[in-house]
Amino acid sequence: MAEPVRPVRRMIVVVMALPLFLSSCASESSDQEISAVKKNMAQWALPLDAYQNDEGGNEAYAEQLLVGGCLESQGISWPVAYQPEQADGNGNTASNGRTLFSSDIAQRFGYHQARTIDLPGFEKAREIEEVPRELSASEDEAFTQCLRQARQKMGTEDPLPQLSQEFAVEPYDESERSAPVRAAAKKWVTCMKPLGISDLGSSPSEMPSDSLAKRFGLAGDGNTSPKPHSDEIAIAVKDASCRTSSGWTHVLYDTEYERQLPVVAKHADELNRLRIQIKARQERVHQVIADNAPAR
Repeated sequence: MAEPVRPVRRMIVVVMALPLFLSSCASESSDQEISAVKKNMAQWALPLDAYQNDEGGNEAYAEQLLVGGCLESQGISWPVAYQPEQADGNGNTASNGRTLFSSDIAQRFGYHQARTIDLPGFEKAREIEEVPRELSASEDEAFTQCLRQARQKMGTEDPLPQLSQEFAVEPYDESERSAPVRAAAKKWVTCMKPLGISDLGSSPSEMPSDSLAKRFGLAGDGNTSPKPHSDEIAIAVKDASCRTSSGWTHVLYDTEYERQLPVVAKHADELNRLRIQIKARQERVHQVIADNAPAR
């Protein structure tokens, strides 16, 4: 699982479990409102998170509920199981899309990506997911039409602007290049050298290296091998420990958080308009789920 370049999916190390809170600095009717995300290194919570749609999973679920009903009305079986409504994220992915990393996560997953469908409450959905579904040409056409109708009903035909992700790139890159973060990364390299990784990079964000990704059967989704090997877990746990002892985790998080604050202030008007759109979209999705969700 090679590290992506952009901050949305960077491998991040966390060392504590704290709740995530969103709060507002003004009334929702004000175009000047700036929503504040309290610091939470466990979830790598950042100021721009307040302007990101973190319910993509709920939206996909609502789509499937409508599509299932549409197909069933045409005599095409498309079962959709109950699943809990929740913000995006799972065992090692935050709701903002960041891949999280800690000693505990390394012990459980190594460098593999967790799956949302493996979370509690998704048992029935997992059973359906694991059964291959094959559609004929006519059924596939019906599915496409039903999906289009579902998105029209929910008002989700067009994707939302990805402003928070776009605005997050520069603060992250600047943070990675900052002197304190680079100094911490050098300490991490020293800590990791005894492992003898031939292509060890100069920063934790480059882990796992290409040789390790190949060795442990990792690809873009981190799940080309069914579960992490003991060697992978051992290296991942050492990696997490070195990220903590070097100070890289803390200094990168604090630096990135502080560098996002002026970005939010600069683009407050357009971000607030986007936040209102996100809230309205999520409310429509919630209503569809409430009206169509099957029994647990």
